Amino acid sequence: MLAILMTSAAESGEAEKFTAIYKRYHRILLRLACSILKEQQAAEDAVQNAFLNILRNLDKIDEINCSKTRVFLIVITRRECYKLYNIRREEQPIELGEDLAGPDAVWEEIEQNADGEALREAMLKLSELDRQLLLGKYAYGYRYRELASLFGLSEKNVSVRLLRAKQKIVLLLKGGEGL
Repeated sequence: MLAILMTSAAESGEAEKFTAIYKRYHRILLRLACSILKEQQAAEDAVQNAFLNILRNLDKIDEINCSKTRVFLIVITRRECYKLYNIRREEQPIELGEDLAGPDAVWEEIEQNADGEALREAMLKLSELDRQLLLGKYAYGYRYRELASLFGLSEKNVSVRLLRAKQKIVLLLKGGEGL
């Protein structure tokens, strides 16, 4: 990594300054990133991105060994850690827990055991949004993220609304009012 960054720094004529900053602050920033991300590889990625950003903003650093520079580098590194953390969090599937683990199984049971007319009537008793979410998910195969984007909701909100809508349908099909 240092070689790539040094090549970029040499092109800008700031190689010595960048090398001094890297040697002075790399370990400190890596420890900070590890404490935020809790994973060595992710921390190294965040620090690498931070040093790329530092290289772009090298003209803003006057003195290497001063608190202003240290704070500036810490702010950049924290920002890169949080960006990486948010990206990784968005890529992870939503964990629903044991009691919510099988919502698709519930829907499959509904489809298998309910006659078409009863299911249609139960669907009509749902709110328009819940009905659209159910159709989007199970008839058209949209993912939570896609539904969230389409309806202006969070992914978590979409998953909760779908679960509650399925629970209402089950209650309605069993003869309860549900609403």
